[in-house]
Amino acid sequence: QMSRARRIQEALLPTDLQITGGTIVPLFKPAEDVAGDYYDVIPLSDGTHLICLADVAGHGIPAAICAAVLKTVLVNAAEHATAP
Repeated sequence: QMSRARRIQEALLPTDLQITGGTIVPLFKPAEDVAGDYYDVIPLSDGTHLICLADVAGHGIPAAICAAVLKTVLVNAAEHATAP
């Protein structure tokens, strides 16, 4: 189950992180099989990008679920606004 949870978490992380004029090289090494670590680069409608780095308190499945919820909230908010 933990291996499956790790694959799901890794699928939530972006694979193509390109920003004009910059290079981003991600490295994801959770302390346990799954964790509350989350990063993303979300393009916004005004041509800018939202860069998110987050570490949900705790480890394991609960923290990973919180990180997944955070991604959902951020992506939804980014569709409607460009200001923090």
